[in-house]
Amino acid sequence: MKKEIKQIIRKAEMESRRKGTYPYLTDIIAILRQMLDSFCSGEIEDHKFRKKIVGGLGRIVTEDYSFSESSLGSQLLEIGEQYLNFKSKKG
Repeated sequence: MKKEIKQIIRKAEMESRRKGTYPYLTDIIAILRQMLDSFCSGEIEDHKFRKKIVGGLGRIVTEDYSFSESSLGSQLLEIGEQYLNFKSKKG
């Protein structure tokens, strides 16, 4: 999942450089980085933490219906769902 998050961060960064792009992409990138950091910090194991992060991501992505239906928007919602349902390999 870390690989997929990194790929989406790159896509969002590329998209954010384009003129007239979705205004909340910098916030989305920050959330994606929090998701990535949670693997190292151990917060990934906390379902409440994951739910909070994914809730924020979902609200920002769905702020604009057309963005949420775009390729990037759909990928963001999908990675959010995967992150929320993450199962640790520890237990």
